[in-house]
Amino acid sequence: MKIPGLLGLREVPAEVLVNNFEARTTELFETATRLETPDVVVIPACNEEQDIAATLLSLSRSERPVVPIVVENGSREKDRTYEYACRMGAVVLQCAPAKMRATQVGLAMSRELFPAQPVIHFGDADNLYPVATVPAISKATQRTNESNGGNGALQFGLGVYDHGSSPVVDVMRSGRLIRKAVQRKIKGETPMPYGFNYALHVDSDETIIDAMNAIDPLLFVREESEICKAALQSGLAIDQLVSLSAFVFTRSDLIKSRAEWNEFKGASMDTKTKYYKRNYPDVDFLPNSEGR
Repeated sequence: MKIPGLLGLREVPAEVLVNNFEARTTELFETATRLETPDVVVIPACNEEQDIAATLLSLSRSERPVVPIVVENGSREKDRTYEYACRMGAVVLQCAPAKMRATQVGLAMSRELFPAQPVIHFGDADNLYPVATVPAISKATQRTNESNGGNGALQFGLGVYDHGSSPVVDVMRSGRLIRKAVQRKIKGETPMPYGFNYALHVDSDETIIDAMNAIDPLLFVREESEICKAALQSGLAIDQLVSLSAFVFTRSDLIKSRAEWNEFKGASMDTKTKYYKRNYPDVDFLPNSEGR
């Protein structure tokens, strides 16, 4: 089977992708693990059997070798996220529910496997990565770190929502967020974190690691903002790569229509929790202890 184009990956059933490409991706990822400085991508994944194979296949085509660390957290009993990630050759871990917890677990594993590799990318299990995206963000992160005297950096990329079934909503959401990100970049303001598409260059004494681990692991709405806050408190420079090379194509886990988006964007935490429980009914999950 010929590898589909990037956006065409979502049109192929996950099992078909796994059956046809597991040998190829496993060889590429295993080769990357033997290198000193591959690009490391931490991928929290919950009930993502539909997308995880496409995500990993897109990463396997990156311009630089990639080691994906998939952290399955709280998928339904019959969900095949864990199985598919293993068969595709990723480093696969499991933990209790919550994306922030999964990020912390993946970060710890990345430091264990590659202690000399300072750039760790955080992704999502339903992102599709163009071949230049991860290397571009990696290089930008290193430049930002150098401009900060080697004291660490947090580098954000950009995301384009791509559900397929709701293109009008996708264009509205993507265009609005990208415009705001560019405006902040021009004004020199703190970059806007969104899309779980960013990289961390760890400072020499790893204070950012402690700050990341101090974030409530049950946080599920504002993970990126809390990571941004932790980076600022740890003295890291924060920047956003506003470039075509920085894009990923992503889905929204919660929002399925324009009406839902209009209701959700200004909703209270109680409302957002209801959305979460409706979309993940089998996960025993509560908001974080501070009720954010």
